Amino acid sequence: MSVMNQWCSVILSGGRSSRMGSSKALLSINGMTMIERLTSLADGLPGETIIISNPSDEQKIKALCGDRAEVVLDEPSFQGEGPLAGMLTAMTRCKADWYMVLSNDMPYIDHAFLNGLKHHVESHQPFADFEAYVPEQDGRIHPFPGVYRDQASRIEELLRRKRKSIRSLLDNIRSSLIPEQVWNRWSAAADPFFNMNTPEDLKVFRQKGEHRGGA
Repeated sequence: MSVMNQWCSVILSGGRSSRMGSSKALLSINGMTMIERLTSLADGLPGETIIISNPSDEQKIKALCGDRAEVVLDEPSFQGEGPLAGMLTAMTRCKADWYMVLSNDMPYIDHAFLNGLKHHVESHQPFADFEAYVPEQDGRIHPFPGVYRDQASRIEELLRRKRKSIRSLLDNIRSSLIPEQVWNRWSAAADPFFNMNTPEDLKVFRQKGEHRGGA
């Protein structure tokens, strides 16, 4: 098995942010929007960056990040169908061996964590034959940030069967679950998987302190 090392970064920002009540991508974090922060993180990784946007945010995200990333909408057949639709769109538009997939609502993810994840994947090649690498904590799988092989055909099949959850993909591919004792050495971020879905989550984030996650 040959070593595969072509990468593409994918930032999932195609949701409607209905529970937050405003665009999560455009929330201000440490003086920049979430989408700018994530794009800056992706700048530190090899390969192209693709941002999956929703129609409402598309032009604003292009103005903020369009010089560093390709900003696209979901494939029309599956627009608004969740993270799998965004992954399908990215994997269709950008051909790579590995896809580093990020979500737009995780303010504590930093360069160190992503680089640790990337190096973990590369260190297991060509000895392992996994199709996804995702962190696990206390029995809970965290699909983002995660690293995936090209799963476009399998994702399309799942979406056509109305199976929209990321877990439905992970249950159907060879997934490596990265234990906490491995990933907690990558970064000093106190809570790397904290995500902001509601105004209450944002309030908690502000109370904890915006700088705890590093850069």
